[in-house]
Amino acid sequence: MKRMFCLICLISSLSVFGNNYRSKLMNMKNELFKNKNVSHAHKHKKHAYLMTDDTFRFFISELKNTWPDYEKYKVYLKYLVKYDLTVKQLVKISSLITFDKDKIETISLLYPCVTDKENAIELVNAVNDKDSLIKILKQK
Repeated sequence: MKRMFCLICLISSLSVFGNNYRSKLMNMKNELFKNKNVSHAHKHKKHAYLMTDDTFRFFISELKNTWPDYEKYKVYLKYLVKYDLTVKQLVKISSLITFDKDKIETISLLYPCVTDKENAIELVNAVNDKDSLIKILKQK
């Protein structure tokens, strides 16, 4: 946990403004989740705790107030190391995202934390590019 905290502190102090903002953003996301990603942390949980409605509302409000995008990955990591999600909650998270490509990326990142994977059809209905999401979900 200390290493993860140090990594987050180090990354948050880096400047992401420049010519290649998108690549720096992706590098930052990869560093955040490298060997400590949501799915990796999820595999080592001893118990699955679903988010309560109050915790989920706070999580959503924190996501809405977080900018730029790489900061949202920190919020995901903060909550999803402790809690699991339902498909309904993941659909709600993806509804906050405008672009389909970003929705699919977020769903694929958070899908290992979903407890009711049999309801994955709801995720497919949440995006326009259904084929891409189905391919990704089959791999997970």
